[in-house]
Amino acid sequence: MGVSNVFVRPIAARDWPLYRDMRLRALQDSPAAFASTYASEVTRSEDDWAARISAVAASKYAQAFLAFQHAEPCGLV
Repeated sequence: MGVSNVFVRPIAARDWPLYRDMRLRALQDSPAAFASTYASEVTRSEDDWAARISAVAASKYAQAFLAFQHAEPCGLV
């Protein structure tokens, strides 16, 4: 069975709250998949998250994407 109504788009600087929420959820769900931990990431300030995503969104080399299903965030790359 395929997944329908899924789209992926590049992350924008304004997306930092979505990225934060998705990353923290992923760190809890699959901790072995990351070099960081939930415990260290959850302590980041909102300014840290915003700066991190602004840097990625403006970079020529780094890329990050958000996946949405039925307009709800469901994943990140």
